[in-house]
Order: sequence, then C-alpha cells, then structure tokens
Amino acid sequence: MTDFLQQLINGLLIGGLYALVALGISLVFGLTGMVNFAHGEVVMLGGYLTFTLTQKAGIPFLGSLVAALLAGAVLGLAMDRSTFKYTRGTPMNGLVISLGLIMIFQSLAMTIWGTEPLTMDVVFPGALHQWGLSLSIQKAVTLVVTAVLIAGFGLFLVKSRAGRALRALAQEPEAAVYVGIPVERYIALSMAIGTGLAAAAGAMFAALFSITPFVGTSLTAKGFIVVALGGLGSAAGTIAGGLLLGIMEALGAGYISAAFTDAYGLLLFLLVLSFKPAGLFGVSGRVKL
Repeated sequence: MTDFLQQLINGLLIGGLYALVALGISLVFGLTGMVNFAHGEVVMLGGYLTFTLTQKAGIPFLGSLVAALLAGAVLGLAMDRSTFKYTRGTPMNGLVISLGLIMIFQSLAMTIWGTEPLTMDVVFPGALHQWGLSLSIQKAVTLVVTAVLIAGFGLFLVKSRAGRALRALAQEPEAAVYVGIPVERYIALSMAIGTGLAAAAGAMFAALFSITPFVGTSLTAKGFIVVALGGLGSAAGTIAGGLLLGIMEALGAGYISAAFTDAYGLLLFLLVLSFKPAGLFGVSGRVKL
C-alpha cells in the first residue's frame, strides 16, 4: 500500500503539470476551434527562462515562476495579435503558422541555451517523511503551486466577469456577440491565460526534470491526449484527464516498466474513448468550459 500511495503522489505531481499544459489548449480550442501546436514550445521557453533567472540571475524560484507566467502571457498575446488573429476561420493556415512557430522557438532555444540538457540545482532542499512515504520539498512545493494555479483558473472561469464571458463565448458564440461581448478581446485574453499557464508549467518542469529545446514536442502531444480524454473545451475534464494520465503513467512505470511510460497514456486514451468518444466530460457536438 505504501508503494502504491508513493506512485499515486508521483502521478498527481506530473498529472497536475499535464493539466496546466492542456488547459491552455482546451481554452483556446473552446473559443476558436484552433489548435496551436507550438503550445509545448511555450512550456519549453518557460522552463529555460526560469532556469536562467534562478541559476544565473539568482532570483528566487517562485519569483522566476511568476516572471515566466507573465512572459508566457505576453508571448501568447503577441502570437495571437501578430499571426493567429488573421487565421480565424482558416484552421489550415493556423496549423501552418503554429508549425512555423515550433521551428522558430526551437531554433531560438538552441541558439541561446544550446542543445545539451540543462538541469536546475535543487532550490528547496530536504524531504518530507510520513507513514513510510517520502516527498522532496521541491516536489511538494511544485505540487502545491500547481494546485493553486489550477484552482485559481477554475475560480476565474466561474466567479469573474471575464471568466463568465469566456464560457458564454465557448457555449453560445452568436448569442454572446449579440449581447455585446467583444470577441477578439476575449480570444486574446484566452491566448494570454493559456500560454501563461503553459510557461508556469514549464517553470515547474524545469525544477523537476532536465530541459532541452525539443521537450515541448512531447508535452504538446501529452496536452492533446489530456484534452481528448477530458472532452474538447471542458476545463474540468482537462484537469481530470491530466491527473488520470499522470497517475496511469506513474503506476505503469512503478509496477510494470518505465520503458513504456508513453504507451500507458495511449492505452488509457484508447480505453476512455472506446466508452466515451466525446471524452470524460465532453458532450458530442458541444463545446463547453
């Protein structure tokens, strides 16, 4: 039982990061139907920025994380206003642009940081030991920050005026326009929020794992799996899908083999969609947040 609980904690940790990455994909898709394949590169850049600020500039990790979140939000806003804004209604053009952005961001990362994996020093030394379980302080901080960000996003969607406007646009776009909701402004906001969360996930990823210019590709794939698991456009489903994927990978790696970690997520994906084609929280033919 102790080993199971240990693997469960590990799964919740990585699953929370998957959920943060996928929330941006789900939010933007829910409003625009657009899929941004460069989303994982924002995670990668957030990790590199946090590494640089923490290791080179001596800024505390939490301060670097906030800086990465804000930088990611600005980057998302810039991407939307300069490129994606002009591809509304033409998904193929948006796809081509996102693929081009992948190459640009990867080349930028290789130019600045090189291609060798970079590993951040431990910023929160020590570990927690209770009931036979062990959790490093660094992982505990990451788990708490992830939970705070996810909860904050959920409260924003439900309680704030902007969050309610985003949900209205996702559910009934024509009616939302008729009541005066500025569509472009809220689409830009969704991009900023989504990429900000992705960059924050990158910051925490850098605190736990090595980062390379190509790590974003696999994280983008995991993000799409999570979105499909939870249901396209469903924030609650995305969070549940991320946690399920993380737990599945952790249990598979712990009890079967770590060599097939990605295969466990694919198996979960196939099983869920066999019984729930629209995802855990999705409704066929309908997008909701």
